[in-house]
Amino acid sequence: MSDKTIARIAALLNKADNTDNEHEADAFLKAAQRIATLESIDLAKARAHTRSKESTTPEQREIVIGERRQRGLTTLIELFLEIAAANDVRVAVAHNNTRVYAHGYRDDIDVVQALYVRLLPQMAAASRAFLARGDYQREEVPYSVLVRDRGTGAQVWETRYKPMATITARLEFQVGFARRIGQRLWEARRDAEAESRATDPIDPGQGASTELVLADKRKAVADYYKKYSNTGRRTHRGYRPNTVSFVSRDAGDRAGQRAKLGADTEIAHAKAALSA
Repeated sequence: MSDKTIARIAALLNKADNTDNEHEADAFLKAAQRIATLESIDLAKARAHTRSKESTTPEQREIVIGERRQRGLTTLIELFLEIAAANDVRVAVAHNNTRVYAHGYRDDIDVVQALYVRLLPQMAAASRAFLARGDYQREEVPYSVLVRDRGTGAQVWETRYKPMATITARLEFQVGFARRIGQRLWEARRDAEAESRATDPIDPGQGASTELVLADKRKAVADYYKKYSNTGRRTHRGYRPNTVSFVSRDAGDRAGQRAKLGADTEIAHAKAALSA
C-alpha cells in the first residue's frame, strides 16, 4: 500500500478522532474503509494484469489475542473477525483462543491489524465505563430450582430470578460493540465496491472488471485458507452465550456506533501496521 494511500487513511482517522459529532465520525470511518477497499481492488486488478506469481500469493499471519486462561477472549476474537470479514481476510483460531491466524493478501491483513489495534482499547474502555454505571443490574436472569411442594410433598421446578452477572454483561457489551463495527465496515465496503464497478471499462479487453478480480481474489484466499489452515486450529463459530443481556448488547451497539478511529498517538502505529 502506497505512502500516499496510508497518509489519506491516517488523515481520515485523525479527523474521526477530532470530531464530537457522531455522524461525522461515522462518515470518516467509512471513508477510511472505502479507501482501503478501493486500494485493495486496484491491487487485485494489478495482480490480474501482471499475473506475477509472487504478487498473487496470499499469506498467513499469526496475531496474538491474549493469554492462556484469560477471560473474554471470545469477544476479542469476535471483534477481529468482524474487521477481517469486511476486508477479505479468512481467520483460523487457536484451540485455546489465545491467537488467530489471518489468511489473505498482505495489504488486507495490514488494514485489519491497524483497525483492530485502534478499536480494541476503545471497546475495553467503553465496556469498563458501562459496567461502572451499573445499568446491566436492572436485568434479572431466570433460573430453575427443584423445590418440594408444600401441599403435595412432590418435587417441582420453581422459577427464580437473580441479577445479571458482571462477566455476562461485559461479554454481551463487547459482542454488541464488535458487531456494530462490522456493520459499519461492511456498509463502507459495499459502497466502495459499487463505486469501483461504476468505473469499470465497458470493453472487457481494456481490463478486468471489479466483479471478476474480487471473485478471483476471494477464491485465492479461500483456497489458501483451506490448504494451510491445519487441524490444530478451528473456524470460529461465533459468540454463543448461555445468557443474553439485552441492556448490555444494546449499550455495546451504541458504543460501536460512536467508536472513533485514529487518536493522534495511534496514527504512527496504524501507519506502521498498514505499511508492514
